[in-house]
Amino acid sequence: MHSLFLKDDADRFTTYRAGLTKHSLPIDNSGNAASFSYAEKGSRNPEKPSIVFVHGLSSNKETWIPIIKNISDDYHCITVDLPGHGETIGFQEDIYTIDKFVEKLKLFFDEMGLTEPMCIIGASMGGAVVCMFAIKYPKYVILTSLLGYDSSLIEDHYQQLRQVNCPALILWGRQDKVYAVSGAEFFCNLLPNSECVVFDDCGHFMAIDKPEETAR
Repeated sequence: MHSLFLKDDADRFTTYRAGLTKHSLPIDNSGNAASFSYAEKGSRNPEKPSIVFVHGLSSNKETWIPIIKNISDDYHCITVDLPGHGETIGFQEDIYTIDKFVEKLKLFFDEMGLTEPMCIIGASMGGAVVCMFAIKYPKYVILTSLLGYDSSLIEDHYQQLRQVNCPALILWGRQDKVYAVSGAEFFCNLLPNSECVVFDDCGHFMAIDKPEETAR
């Protein structure tokens, strides 16, 4: 138990060093108390869109710290724990699906008042979440960044990405052992207004392998 406190202290210190402040957003989840845990850097700027980072499966908001710390302080950055992950609590679902994550993400945005167009960045499963979010709620998005994609069950839904007109930046690691680099071309062909960047000497976890390049 003593080591757990040390880890929590280390996480808080790392978050602080990156210029992030951790918050909790209470939610009334059909009469049940729930809350989103998120970390924030900078303040909202009417001249620049807010940037929201969405993590992958079995990950958490801290995954993005190595990247966010390399982003200029005049950008408003938010990284949030999805339900069933990290310190977000109270959303009692037997099974989480991409659609459920999309709806919970919209709930978070609405409660935060983030209804202006923003940049949404997703990694791995988070890439699938932001793809589906951009399709379902296009008025919220101006930029979708895909660092990977998850679950063959939703591959048919990806065909709907042909209808997404917002700019999209696709980032991939050439040495990704989880998802083949050919996925970058797959998404580039689907998204009509997209740009693709493949990093050399980079695997699945860009926050570890290429944090500065990804931030740029």
